[in-house]
Amino acid sequence: MNICTSRRNREICTLESLRHQVTKMTDIAARNKEKFDKDASTHLSDWAELIQAIINELVARRHWMSSKWVDSESSAAGCRDIRLLDYACGSGTVSKALLPFITQAVGLDISTGMVSEYNKWAQSTGLDSDKVWAYEYDMLAGGESKPLPQQKLSDFDIVVVSMALHHVSDPTKLMQRLAKCLRPGGTCVILDRVPDSTSSRTDVTLSTSQAEMLKTVNQHGFSEGEMRRLYQDAGLGHKFDYVVIPHPFKAQVFGQELSITGFIARGELV
Repeated sequence: MNICTSRRNREICTLESLRHQVTKMTDIAARNKEKFDKDASTHLSDWAELIQAIINELVARRHWMSSKWVDSESSAAGCRDIRLLDYACGSGTVSKALLPFITQAVGLDISTGMVSEYNKWAQSTGLDSDKVWAYEYDMLAGGESKPLPQQKLSDFDIVVVSMALHHVSDPTKLMQRLAKCLRPGGTCVILDRVPDSTSSRTDVTLSTSQAEMLKTVNQHGFSEGEMRRLYQDAGLGHKFDYVVIPHPFKAQVFGQELSITGFIARGELV
């Protein structure tokens, strides 16, 4: 019997649904923070092949991603700031790829350990922290526990989320909040995996680390239709494009060779 019939019961069911969603979001975020804090110190070596492949892909496609770079005519030959928001930044893969073409990179991640790794790299660049730096911040939580100044969350020319959206408990909400970080005409870029795209050996038992990693995943990839809806719902559907990357990403992880078919999507805030 459906108990959600009367107005009162519908209200109760709605509250229960919201409570369940909040619990799910909190649980996934907590698992991701715990896992990536634990793996932060070995992240660069564990995922070296995939990290370099993503860097290469971003550099090769940057003019497809955006026309606003320090070396582009639309930026008046470098006369204005080009600001990057590297969300779920990890150790800084996106920032490392795009740093030569921007004037400021802000990294955000829920993992304390990953933020520390990012900032070790940031210090090694010799640039001031107001030019490249990462902060611990959860966009879905809205920064209740670790608030940031508004200038760290607004007026970006480009927002990039690389290989992280599948870890996010509420992609729709995240995309909407990322849109608010952009300047008019700014671009949001998502690099992730297509559904059911990961192949690996299946004759092995999952290790503890593998099992922990699987628990951090909310959705195993996104189709073009799913991404189009996410972009449109966030007000980012202008000039939307979704490209399946022709060469699968390779990664040696937990003793297994992984082959991941990725995609890259982009859309603009009007």
